[in-house]
Parts: sequence; structure tokens; C-alpha cells
Amino acid sequence: YTPAFTTVAGSVLAQAGDTSKPWAGALGMMFDGDLLPWTAAASTVKCLHDGNGGTIALAYRPTTLKAENRIVATAATAVGNVGVCISCTNANKIRVRVMNGGAAYDYDSGDVACTIATGNTYTMVLRVAAGAGGVSLRVNGTEVISGALTAPSAANPTTGLMLGGDAVGAATNITGYLGQVWVVQRAVTAAECAQYEAYVAAGGL
Repeated sequence: YTPAFTTVAGSVLAQAGDTSKPWAGALGMMFDGDLLPWTAAASTVKCLHDGNGGTIALAYRPTTLKAENRIVATAATAVGNVGVCISCTNANKIRVRVMNGGAAYDYDSGDVACTIATGNTYTMVLRVAAGAGGVSLRVNGTEVISGALTAPSAANPTTGLMLGGDAVGAATNITGYLGQVWVVQRAVTAAECAQYEAYVAAGGL
């Protein structure tokens, strides 16, 4: 579920080998009211909230949509935690929240219009960095969210990276498929986003 991308022949998306692509065909992993925590050291995903620049990209195909579906998170989304969350609703809305451990969100897009339907695959690329437009979410090649961090935190995330849910549990965990997850400790360029999106479109989920 987490392919090992390496830089080969100028491509940031070259695969390390077939063993890193179990999203193909019947080998896709389905999340159904559960979550998959990334157990690596929490500091490895500071890049997704500390302002120095980080990217997470993934392919998401929901089979059921709840009122809230937390697609990826490094924390429960309440203020006072540290981390980031991408979520969508069952009413064609998507949202990005970045938490810095303070009494208010470092960044909160609120619910933004974005069509999300069951049975369709969506490629999502979230870049998080300091500065105007430093928070940017692309869905199927279109930027749907853009904003700025207010007070980035260098603290470890409250939890490790969670795919398909967050610390709140089953009420907000996704039902569907995730694949081709890519984490980079810098904010990738628009051209690299497009390269990843094309790669996913060619490979399916």
C-alpha cells in the first residue's frame, strides 16, 4: 500500500519494484470502518505541518461515503493536536486542516466544493509549506484548496500517519480503497504533481 518511489532517470516516480504496488488489481487494500496507522517515528511526517515543506499524494476510491470521511491524518482533528487531515463529506465537500497544538487551527480550509462520488478514483496531492498558497490540495489535477499556514509547529504529530482514518475511530474512518501513497519531505512542484497524477491515471487503483 505504500510504494517505494526512487529518483531514476530524472523521474521522481520510478518504482523500486513490483512488490511496492499491491494496489494493482485484486491486491488493492480496502478500508472498512478501520484505519491503518503508519508506525514509523512520528517525526518523519513533521513535513506535513511544520512549514518547511512536505507533500502527501494518494489515490482514493470510496465505496461508501459517511458524513465525514478522514482520508489521511497525522492527528485527531481537534485543536490542541499536532498534524494534518484531509477529509471529505457525503455532500461533495472536501476539507484540509493543519493543527499546531494551539487553541486554534493553524490552517482550516472549511468545507470546499469538490465532487466525490462512490466508485470513482480520485488522485489527491496535498502540499504543506509556509507562505502564501503554501497549503495546496489538488484533486484530479485541479487545485481545489489553497491557503497559508499561520503558526507552523515543529512538534511531532500527535499520532503517526494514518491512512483511511484518524484517532477518533470508526465514525470517521473511510470505507473504500487507498493506493499509490507517496510522501515527500518537501513541497513538490506543480510539474511533479502532474507527473504523479498521470502515473496514477495510467495505473488505476
